[in-house]
Amino acid sequence: MSYSSLLVEAEDFEPVHCSEEVLEGLLRTYGSRLFPGFGYYDFRPPIPSVTGTRHPDGALVAPGDERWWVIEVEVHTHSVTDHIEPQLSALRDGLYGPTAFDYLVRHPTFESEAYNGLDLWRPSFLMIVDEATAEMRRQARLGAFDAVLAAAVLAHDADALVSADAGFNGIAQLRWAAPGSPELEKLLGA
Repeated sequence: MSYSSLLVEAEDFEPVHCSEEVLEGLLRTYGSRLFPGFGYYDFRPPIPSVTGTRHPDGALVAPGDERWWVIEVEVHTHSVTDHIEPQLSALRDGLYGPTAFDYLVRHPTFESEAYNGLDLWRPSFLMIVDEATAEMRRQARLGAFDAVLAAAVLAHDADALVSADAGFNGIAQLRWAAPGSPELEKLLGA
């Protein structure tokens, strides 16, 4: 799924293609607002697996929730065969646990005691993509990852983040408008 523009209250938001690093930065900044009730944290510990050591991009955790999410951010320009599939497979089959989870303690807002009930050995997996191509959807399903479409857009001379309504693995979707804009407040119900 792709789109040429998004219209919110007569304001046009133009999609821009950005690097994975830029998308990761937007998610670090706004991820907790995109996933209400969850904290979005940079999460890059080495995760050993039978196919080698990999590093995820983020984690979503919520106090009182029984599961936590390992996040992998991908852009549609990456090769599914050479990059995305090996990354998802290794993360899915990787060895997690207290040592990996303790990576989150480095974040000043992370309070480990709020997550005592989590099974640290068995996270859930979420792939965040900039474009929901057929190959990306297929790879998410094969890799046992849920998936969310998130894309950078330009609005009011500021970068913004938007995620589309059409999900492809059952995760609820949200829209995102320019930071601080009235459209954002309306979309978030504030």
